Amino acid sequence: MRFDIRVRGGFQIIQLASDLGILEYVGLTELFEKLSANGPPRILLDMSTVTSINSTCGAVIIEHWKQYTEAGGYFGLLSPSYVTLQFLTVAGIEHLVECFDSVEDAIEAGSAAE
Repeated sequence: MRFDIRVRGGFQIIQLASDLGILEYVGLTELFEKLSANGPPRILLDMSTVTSINSTCGAVIIEHWKQYTEAGGYFGLLSPSYVTLQFLTVAGIEHLVECFDSVEDAIEAGSAAE
């Protein structure tokens, strides 16, 4: 799985560089586990280039969103693609996971949530 991580305003911004197929679920799980090794992280997952999401990868995203937010961290989505929005709707969590069009809006909302 290909991705890029940058830090801005205390948030780790993860830019996914591939679709989330069945083969990516292990890499996605390992990534999320590493990010939470030192406590609940503040993550913004950039979904702008994702054109497909396997249900297993979707479950990994939901699991870690729930885990991070319950532990006091933050997990938001940046520029969700149409496919991402469809997945959130099918999963019934479209009103729970915060989605943003810009990094600035996401950081502002995430900072206010603390």
